[in-house]
Amino acid sequence: VSDMEVDYGFGYGGAATTTDGLYFTSPDADGTLWLATSDGTAEGTRRIAIVGKSLESDGVYVSVRSMTAVSGVAGDRIFFIVDTYLSGLSCDVLSLWVSDGSAAGTEQVLADVEGIEGVVGGTIAYRATRDGVSSIFLAEGPEGSPTKIDPPAAALDVATPSLLGSIGSRLFIVSSDTTHGRELFAASLA
Repeated sequence: VSDMEVDYGFGYGGAATTTDGLYFTSPDADGTLWLATSDGTAEGTRRIAIVGKSLESDGVYVSVRSMTAVSGVAGDRIFFIVDTYLSGLSCDVLSLWVSDGSAAGTEQVLADVEGIEGVVGGTIAYRATRDGVSSIFLAEGPEGSPTKIDPPAAALDVATPSLLGSIGSRLFIVSSDTTHGRELFAASLA
């Protein structure tokens, strides 16, 4: 389909499909990492936007992981995590990005996230630590901005929550509490 290099392997890269085509990442020889798309034809295969740049001489390596397609009222969008590894500090800096398939519509949504948890009601749920507490957030809550999912009172003493799934406006979260270990909790988006 194209001579474009595809960044895929070792759990990184990844791909997501929408009604418009396949989305993936494509690196340049100089370390620039692009979000790219293909409809299966040479003419429909193109790079969309730069999402990072690896600087090997400085110990900075950029990759993409957890690419997820979301169909909602705003149309098809791709959410993905950009992982910037800083070898001098031995740490990963993860940020949540979104794209509507255009350069102008590809942007970082949030810095310092821990991972994508799943799709809920036409947007993405992600995990992040704020004020020392790991929580689940929606990228676009009822007010259109990032929204923390407040657990029920019984789940306030929990650690490292994971989204198990959702039914309508109810989220099912698995987390640990100090008394019972890993348990299932439910929270409402309403």
